[in-house]
Amino acid sequence: MASIDKAALAAYRQSLDRVCSGAGNAAMDALGEWLDANPGASIEECREAAIAIAGGTLEVYGDASSSLACDLFDSVMEAEGVAVPAAQMYEGVREGAVEGTVRRVVGDVDGSQVSLGAFTQAVGQLVERETRLAASTTVEENVERVAKTKEGRDVRYARVPTRAVPCEWCAMLASRGFVYRSAERADAASHHHCTCTIVPGVEGVTEVAGYDPGHYYDVWQHPERYEGEALASSGIDWPDHVKPITNDQFKELRELADNAGIKLRGFRHAGIDPEAARSHIEAAARMLDRFPELREVDGRPLTIRLSGMLSDDFAGTGYDGDYSVIRISEESLRSKEALEREYGRLASERWFVEGTTSESVIFHEMGHIYCHVHGVDVSSVVHDALMLDGSEALSYLEENLSQYSASFFDFREVVSEAFAGYYGNSGNEVAAAIVEGVLGL
Repeated sequence: MASIDKAALAAYRQSLDRVCSGAGNAAMDALGEWLDANPGASIEECREAAIAIAGGTLEVYGDASSSLACDLFDSVMEAEGVAVPAAQMYEGVREGAVEGTVRRVVGDVDGSQVSLGAFTQAVGQLVERETRLAASTTVEENVERVAKTKEGRDVRYARVPTRAVPCEWCAMLASRGFVYRSAERADAASHHHCTCTIVPGVEGVTEVAGYDPGHYYDVWQHPERYEGEALASSGIDWPDHVKPITNDQFKELRELADNAGIKLRGFRHAGIDPEAARSHIEAAARMLDRFPELREVDGRPLTIRLSGMLSDDFAGTGYDGDYSVIRISEESLRSKEALEREYGRLASERWFVEGTTSESVIFHEMGHIYCHVHGVDVSSVVHDALMLDGSEALSYLEENLSQYSASFFDFREVVSEAFAGYYGNSGNEVAAAIVEGVLGL
């Protein structure tokens, strides 16, 4: 009997998340550049451009997603001693789904910066979802194919949630274990923002560390027992579009940034709450006072760029290796109240460092930039701070720093979450051990 340990599953999820996020952001970047270059484009031209960009992005990233799923399938079959042919790539892009979604969202484009930003984001979310679906479908189709053979007759797949308390639908599907042998049975891509992992295995044999179908059956049958324990299954609740900031408000934000040596991009006429933007700029300015060497990164000035991002993202840096730019989700700045509420909810649920506020969105990204500029080996930092490695370190970080810090097997989010906790004045002991004890800051 083979057991898929937490480290192996975390590594797969990490790689898949990276591909899916990259797909969504690549599509948004390409469409944003096209819209900037074609300011007078008609709705029809926007639609055709978006369909072409989404399709082209999916061809590249969909293949990468499918390849990861093939590797997972082959490794599990080998571990279980099931002599079946190597996994086959998923070779389809759901052209109807892509075109249908683009046609639906393009109707809201009226030429304003707000509507164009929403359109770009919707296309990015579509591409991210379809990229993730390529991995799920790869596992499903390979299971269905080999289950028809004598050697693979007991091969099935299970739906493994990433959270202990998923939505009711996912809990119901996860409660059945390794029983599914066709896409129709598990409906792997049943709702938007689903992060469940479709895992191949052998019915009655394969085990996944941390995955207990009985627990999910209890969640499904008795959701009242788990109230308040789960992150919202529908994603972050950002407000609808708001009116663009005025020229005077933009000038005030630009002056604040200029005084700190920060460049702004994408803020003019943006549909955001200027107070939410001010909070982030001021947080970045304080970090630059502490770390003046970060004012220029790889010869480029530190820049805060307002960007369309996936709904569950607050910010990001390091895209295409560029750590001079902090991308901020336009959605997250539509309301300072909503920003504080949604970040605070995730911090209280310990997805982020408990006790931090929305300013730590910036402190977190500055942690990434610090690591890049100073060549920090995050794995060594984790070892030196905890005297633990691998899955033991991940489990400890999940319990004592934040769930997000333990989301990636390569520890990529640990130092940045330590920055968020330490400079966010959370009093977190692990954050202090990393920032003070190991980095000596």
